[in-house]
Amino acid sequence: MTSNEIQLIHPDTLSRGVPWSAVLGYGSVVLGWLILNRTAGQWLIQALPEWSPVNQILMIGAGIVLLFCLQISLQIFLQFSLGPFLLQRYRAHLKILWQPEMRRLPLLLILGSGVLSLGSQWFLTLEQIPAILFILGSYGLVGLWLQPHSWNRGLPIAIALSFILPFGVEFSTNLGFPARILTAEAVEQILHHLKIAALSSEDIIVLDTGIAHVELPCSGLKSLWIGSLFFLGATWVDRRRLGLRWLGMGAVTLGLLVLANIARVLSLVMVAEVLQQPEIADILHIPLGIIGFITVCGLSYGLLRGVPQITGEDQGSSVVLTPQRSLKLTDFKEYHRHRSSSYLDFLVLTACLLGLALFPAAPSFGSALPDLNALDWPANLQMETIPLSKTEQRFFGQNSGVLTEKQRFQFQDLSGSVLFVASSTWRSHHAPELCLSGSGYEVNQMISQPLTSDVIGRWLSLNQGQQSAAYWFQAPGQTTDAFIHRIWSEVTRQESTWTLVSVLFDQSHKPDEPAVQELLALMHQQLATQDSSHPI
Repeated sequence: MTSNEIQLIHPDTLSRGVPWSAVLGYGSVVLGWLILNRTAGQWLIQALPEWSPVNQILMIGAGIVLLFCLQISLQIFLQFSLGPFLLQRYRAHLKILWQPEMRRLPLLLILGSGVLSLGSQWFLTLEQIPAILFILGSYGLVGLWLQPHSWNRGLPIAIALSFILPFGVEFSTNLGFPARILTAEAVEQILHHLKIAALSSEDIIVLDTGIAHVELPCSGLKSLWIGSLFFLGATWVDRRRLGLRWLGMGAVTLGLLVLANIARVLSLVMVAEVLQQPEIADILHIPLGIIGFITVCGLSYGLLRGVPQITGEDQGSSVVLTPQRSLKLTDFKEYHRHRSSSYLDFLVLTACLLGLALFPAAPSFGSALPDLNALDWPANLQMETIPLSKTEQRFFGQNSGVLTEKQRFQFQDLSGSVLFVASSTWRSHHAPELCLSGSGYEVNQMISQPLTSDVIGRWLSLNQGQQSAAYWFQAPGQTTDAFIHRIWSEVTRQESTWTLVSVLFDQSHKPDEPAVQELLALMHQQLATQDSSHPI
């Protein structure tokens, strides 16, 4: 044995007895990270019962992997449960760095995820974004203990897992619905360029020839989700290097998936409603989706082949303490020197995480719900409260914090009913034409136009022109006829409290009739008075 080498060092020689400074240093980082992401962690736990069994298994597996990849937990478990012999074997197999390293990429992922999570909470109300960043940052935390090449190889899987868990239950409730609205609006714009009259609303497209429903499979969200998983899986299998070129290829893949879905929905609308061949559209519905998805995945894989592969030079040179090699004495000295300095590094990292955790929370936004029972109607407008239908009770009773008021009105020669629905969440609102269609009314025409000087809404012709209806969404100082605008206003933290005003006339009327405009103006003014008298 030469002077600068020693024989095989048993792992216990280097790690015998975990010092309390290490426990405090490493444990404080984990605790600081959990405190910083407490909101995202609570949301994931609360959403766990709603996840499918597959997602629940993935979540539990992710937690187990995170636990066993932490140095202290795994070391104590193996030393006191499996013994020194198995400790060496598992150590070589997992390629865990018993001395964590402050490497640039994991640290960038940890701190970047924390900063972006705080920023997203100030500008957006999407719970999924902090949850994604929490999972990605947790993988960055694990990267302090894993060897660089092992951590880099697992990064695509970590990205896939971060999207699987938060989005696993969101297709039909939160994200799927806005995706359908955006798809319907995109198809509407294309039809307009083709000189075909169409108007989208929620997940339907109203044409002169009928109504086309953009159902959940037409949202394209699952295609984006599965296509992203395919791209990440192909990245991992082919050992492609993550970088700007890889990000560009991923963005192109997502864009192609969106275009393929819009093309499919447009084709089905053209066949079913323009060419009046609904039977053929039913036959083409699934095949068009499969063909478009497979085509995009093939193109995505071809684009991915243009991304460089990870070579042996990217494997890193971190020392793994296994029984198969000797260590230089200089490595042994460097180990103890680096071990002492890393505790201070971990305390600095903990201070950064706790500093971010102490950053002020995003302030509340939006207005208070208006008092619909306090609407003060003039004497010439007769209003009588009537009960909600069973369908309306079932729909509006799904969410708490929703105020509803339905009244029968008589004004000059106008008669009918009006429904007010005030809510601070878009999930409690809907487009009235869907309820009208579900209640047996035939929607023949729908146009977007100013209903009064202050109201932008929609006017509907029902039952072959025998009845009329109008509606709008109203918030303090603004109205809109587009449900997607109401959603966007809440998501971007501009205004969360809106009131749906839906008017159903007993006869057919025109929106420019003086009595109609006066009635709608009165309803708007009374609701605006309540909005201004109930500041948040």
